[in-house]
Amino acid sequence: MGQYRYSVLTDKLSAALRIAERVHSVAQEQNDTAVVSGAYRALACTFFYLGDFESSRQYSTRAVQISGDTADGIPWIEQGLRDLRATGTVLALPYQLARKAEAFTSTGSYF
Repeated sequence: MGQYRYSVLTDKLSAALRIAERVHSVAQEQNDTAVVSGAYRALACTFFYLGDFESSRQYSTRAVQISGDTADGIPWIEQGLRDLRATGTVLALPYQLARKAEAFTSTGSYF
């Protein structure tokens, strides 16, 4: 995933997409839920930066749903927010905050 993050942060999105797709393929072969979820998150982020917001939403929703309980996906969203803040990225923050709010709402929880 280090190669993936480097590709995203250096604006090499076509490379990032290839890496995320490869991770997804390997994760499915291993049938590892945590790795598949990570691959979904990588795909969601890449599609977001490519401007394909519908694909981004679909993959981020799958990442949350794969845990079996939407509430279990909230920490993943929070980790994504921490990662964004750590890199100084602000463009995606409103989108990720909206995803967090949607997850809380669907679980009946409040921040």
